[in-house]
Amino acid sequence: GFELERTLLRRLMAIVKSFLSGLEGVTASKISLTEAFVWYNPQMTNPEQIVAEITKSGYGAEVLEVKSVESNSIPKNCLILDLFC
Repeated sequence: GFELERTLLRRLMAIVKSFLSGLEGVTASKISLTEAFVWYNPQMTNPEQIVAEITKSGYGAEVLEVKSVESNSIPKNCLILDLFC
């Protein structure tokens, strides 16, 4: 049923968050059931490398849009104890 599906989706989100937090150059991420935002250091990685690493882990990903933003654009709750939100 729906609760099982939601539980599986939450687990998937947690796996992807954990995976992203281990990628060199990724500084923060915010993941929901429908989309993900990833902040990264462009001197260390790029969107194509991030997608390739996610794909290697067995999950699908694609770049929908790339924006240049200031580091202070990371949501405050994504910075608490350097955790990814």
